[in-house]
Amino acid sequence: MNSIQNKAIALWPELRKQLRGNFGEDVYSSWFDRMELESVQEHSIHLSVPTRFLKSWIQAHYAERVLTCWQAEMPEVHRVDITVRSARQISRDILSTPEAELRTSTNEVGAPPLDRADVTLMQSAFTEVISDILTGDSDLFVDDAVDDFDDES
Repeated sequence: MNSIQNKAIALWPELRKQLRGNFGEDVYSSWFDRMELESVQEHSIHLSVPTRFLKSWIQAHYAERVLTCWQAEMPEVHRVDITVRSARQISRDILSTPEAELRTSTNEVGAPPLDRADVTLMQSAFTEVISDILTGDSDLFVDDAVDDFDDES
């Protein structure tokens, strides 16, 4: 790692605090909380977010101000690129997170934290549903959902 990368990595937590202070808690939690520093190149910072909507909104409404925050600390930065993290990358991030951290992390709806088995089970179920939809078996999924609803009634 070069000195620019080290400096950016060291500054990222402080810049996140600056974004929170500059925009307020509501704006920060809506738009910046899930933003991650992905990489640093000679004159650019590469950030990522989990959805295209977040990327588009940040680029349209906040990109210049994010760049200004970086330039205040690192004048050599000339651009900030924002990309969407792939679902596969997000899954890898979750699976590589220590289980104790998954259990103690908070979530947006106040539900109990997930453990690795829960995440693996959800990934498996999600993959099966998508596979059914892509192969034309989505009627089976709807039928199963109706059956489950009837069983609960």
